[in-house]
Formats: sequence, C-alpha cells, structure tokens
Amino acid sequence: MAEPPRPPLSAPTGARPVVFVALCIATVLVVAWALGNDGGGEEAKASAPAPTTTTTSGVRIPTAAQPLKVLVAGDSLVGWVAPALEEELADQPVEVIDDWKGSTGLVRDDFFDWPARIEDDMAEHDPDVVVLGFGGNDTQGITTDDGVYALGTPEWEAEYQRRVGQVLDLIEAPGRTVYWIGLPLTRSEAIEDLRPVMTEAIGAEIDDRPWAHLIDTRDALAPDGTFVSQLPGDDGQLVTTMAPDDIHPSLDGGIRIVRVFVPDLAEERGLDL
Repeated sequence: MAEPPRPPLSAPTGARPVVFVALCIATVLVVAWALGNDGGGEEAKASAPAPTTTTTSGVRIPTAAQPLKVLVAGDSLVGWVAPALEEELADQPVEVIDDWKGSTGLVRDDFFDWPARIEDDMAEHDPDVVVLGFGGNDTQGITTDDGVYALGTPEWEAEYQRRVGQVLDLIEAPGRTVYWIGLPLTRSEAIEDLRPVMTEAIGAEIDDRPWAHLIDTRDALAPDGTFVSQLPGDDGQLVTTMAPDDIHPSLDGGIRIVRVFVPDLAEERGLDL
C-alpha cells in the first residue's frame, strides 16, 4: 500500500547549533522510517479504500449479498435457457430473470414490441448479463411504417439487421455483457432457409460490439452437423435434447446450449465452477 501523504516539515525560524540541527534531522528520519514500516499507523488504515467488486474491465463481480443478475429474453426457442442456467449455476451467487415470450420475434413489432420490452427490462432489472434469442417466428415479412418488406428481399435483410442493432443498443451499458443464442438446427424448412440471413445480420451487429457474443448452438445440439433429437447425457445414457416439434430445444437441450458460454461467463464474473 502506498505511504499516506505527510505534512511538510516546518521551516527553521532561526539559527541553531549544527549538532542540534543534525539531531533534529536524525529524529525526523527515524520517525519517518517507523511510519513507513507500519503503513502509516491507524490513520492510514482507516483511510484505506474499501475492497471493490469491479474488475479492471468494468464488469461487476457478484457476491452473496449482491448476486449476478442474468436476464433471459426472446422467443420460445430460449424457453428452457433460464431453467438450464439456474440448474448449471445453482450453487453460484446468480439470479436468473426469465422473460421469454412465445410467438414473438423481431419482425412483427405490431404484435409484440421487443425493443420497448427490452427497454423496460433494462430499467426494471438493470441486469449484468443479458441472454437473447430470436428467429423462430421471424420467417415472415417485416411490418414497417412504409409497408411490409417481403421475406428474402434486400430491404428485409437490411431492416432485420437494423432491428438487431436496435436491440443491442438498448441493452448496452458499462459492465453489461450479452450472449445472443444462435438458432438451433431444426427440421423447419422455413427456419433453415432463413438461417444464413439471420445469422449474418446478428453477426454483423455483434462484430462491432466487443461486449456481445454470438453463441453457435449447432455443435451443442447437432455435433455431426445433422439434426438429432437425442444425445448422450452426462451419464452416457441418451437424453431428449429437442422437443417433439423438432424446432424447440428441451431442458436437456437448453443445458447443452448454456454449457457453451457458461465457462466464459464464469471466468468473466469470477464464479467458481
């Protein structure tokens, strides 16, 4: 710890014998040495700064009294992500806030306005980490004030990317991290046809934001590159990772998804996994 500041020595007020002056200097040096070795005494200890819960990168390190707040928001494709996070981080100082909405997305803000909802969530919860996922219901024309942009047109692609950026801009805050869950591999022809466009739009916006990360779920749910609905669990026995509709991940699928980014989250936030 740095030595606390000391008041300047008083200037001499008159002539003193050389021996006397030397003795005074020696005394001052001894006192200064003693103060330096005990850290400046009780006064220095009292003025020492309190321990901080923020790292040099600005992210907050959680405690039992002030747990990490993780908000999960998006469509039904992330419906099992919040329970999976709660299970994987059960013994950690983490509070998971679940706010997914079925039958919603980014293209039909006339039906459900996600930017407005995100803005409300940031104001209400002030989360440290936001986990997002959209796309399951976005395989349709985008409704705008100027009309509907048809699926597959350059106007649709540009507007979708703009809406992705809008959501990220509403979330951005010092020390906040985003994990955007990429589309799982499905048996929906409409989703698979649009996957490259949506993934490119999300990736382009995330590339400009170092605090945001796109999570590729394909290796977690389809390690061979083809759709499967079951994979070996922790004990080697098969577990069901996808719902019967072959679109939505199950709880076990959600666990495999969160295991992709939980190690990075734990390292960033000082969690002991």
